[in-house]
Amino acid sequence: MFVRKTVKSNLQAEQYIEEHRDLSASHNCYAYKLNQEQRANDDGEPSNTAGQPILSAINAEQLNGVCVLVTRPFGGTKLGTGGLARAYGGAARDCLRLAEKKSIQRQASVQMQVPFYSLRPVYQVLNKHNAQQRTEQYSEAGEVTIDVEVAVSRLEEMKQDMLDATHGVVKPELLQ
Repeated sequence: MFVRKTVKSNLQAEQYIEEHRDLSASHNCYAYKLNQEQRANDDGEPSNTAGQPILSAINAEQLNGVCVLVTRPFGGTKLGTGGLARAYGGAARDCLRLAEKKSIQRQASVQMQVPFYSLRPVYQVLNKHNAQQRTEQYSEAGEVTIDVEVAVSRLEEMKQDMLDATHGVVKPELLQ
């Protein structure tokens, strides 16, 4: 049995593994990759015969932010180290090849102070660049603080469009 999940943090990956491991199975081996961090676990199988082949399948598919758990009950047949590596790696590879994949663009967090009278052109620019609004706070001073996320690849063009649309009044600032 194998399962896979898109994950955004190590904690989420570990929770997913705990929730989906089969306690009646002999081995619940897994691997996950999040940006530069990678983790593989053999769960009692000989060293590097389970977790590493699963991780190799993730890397071969050039995936990121994914966790794969392969559960194997002991069926009495000894596979040997090569057989184990092929079985775990093959199960992970088959799972990942069948999985729906989507490209995820890096996002930048941006904040801007917007006078009420500039809200319409600001929303038009945000929509044009598919910016995802996170928060919006109104002040008694007649301004709105808007936090958005926008694809890094669109950030500079969005900032320029914002300056043009508001005649330099709204200056988006990158948040850390």
